Amino acid sequence: MDPSFPGFPVTHGVLWKDGLITDLGTLEGGFESAALAVNSHGQVVGAADNTKPDAAAMFGFNFGWATQTRAFLWQDGIMQDLQTLGGPDAVAYLINDSGQVAGVSYLNSKPSAWCASASDQGYSLTTGAFFWENGTMHDIDGFGGTCTYALFLNDKGQVIGNSTLKGDQEQHPFLWDNGTLKDLGTFGGSIGSALWINNEGKVVGWATYPGDQIYDAALWDETGITDLGTLEAYSFAQSINGHEQVVGFSTDTEGSDSAGNAHAFLLIPCDENHPNIEDCDYSVADAASEKVSPTGSGQSVTQTEVADGSEPSPNGLTDAALRHSSSLSLGGRQPRIENAQVAKDDDINKAFSRAQEQCGCAYPVITAQSDTRLNAICVAAQLDVVTQHATTHFISGVVRKIE
Repeated sequence: MDPSFPGFPVTHGVLWKDGLITDLGTLEGGFESAALAVNSHGQVVGAADNTKPDAAAMFGFNFGWATQTRAFLWQDGIMQDLQTLGGPDAVAYLINDSGQVAGVSYLNSKPSAWCASASDQGYSLTTGAFFWENGTMHDIDGFGGTCTYALFLNDKGQVIGNSTLKGDQEQHPFLWDNGTLKDLGTFGGSIGSALWINNEGKVVGWATYPGDQIYDAALWDETGITDLGTLEAYSFAQSINGHEQVVGFSTDTEGSDSAGNAHAFLLIPCDENHPNIEDCDYSVADAASEKVSPTGSGQSVTQTEVADGSEPSPNGLTDAALRHSSSLSLGGRQPRIENAQVAKDDDINKAFSRAQEQCGCAYPVITAQSDTRLNAICVAAQLDVVTQHATTHFISGVVRKIE
């Protein structure tokens, strides 16, 4: 048991390799550690505690740690404390194959109501994002609020995440690249979130429209921000790979639909970079598009114009499209998507079993980046397991049916 927290068991981060398990240990004097990411070279990052009492410990909310939480880098049996940005705690969540690390750190001891409520970990103090390389921790800064956190790091050292603006009334997604911080903007609303960046610098996540009542999946690239559309009232893009395949989910509320379901999708663009996709309607890719400026970025939003003359809805889809077929767009290039196939309970079980075999793991990972051959069965089966919902939609640029 952890003597600093009576009744709480001691837990250590571990590394599995070639059938062997390695105990990563702890920082000097500490009792707890948690491994959070590993790269191809066996370098591991995560969090470990020390002996200094901390009522606001970053891993206190979910893990019950009662002392300071510190970011670590583990390599060849040695655990290194990466230090902080000035506050008492830090956590390293991400590492790429160059050994670059990203994470979060308290900046000081001032409270942050936004981070305490918006963060899954319940960070109660002013929080900043960091980028660590060659022994130096760099402050990613932020947009003037009290809550900035990194969510993904690609192999080029680009970091994406979210940051509140001064006054903590708005949160915008950011891209940090070689010391330069860029506000990616929203669709005019006050909230957005960047969740994934591929090695080509394309970012996906979600953003709101004015009034913050419409949440749509978003793609950010060098041309601006693109609304990827929605199957229901809301959509959220979670990951994008090097082939521009996007996975995410759509609901008719902010969390799940009226039946308690979240509908997974896999989006494959029908364009010149993805030729010969069965059932793709490439004629739509030639449609004209309208550019408007997103809030915060000074770049352009791409919204597909409607060929049949009907009025677009606030999320860029026509009412007819919403009634007739579930449509998603990517970079102004509209794929053809038929009505989604709905899987019954027995079909879900069969699909998950097949996903286990095809993805090679007990719980197929819902990420497009880790497998460029990602298929809709793997995505939907994983989302069903995570949300424990009975109904899942399988969506891509072309619908993939369960055999």
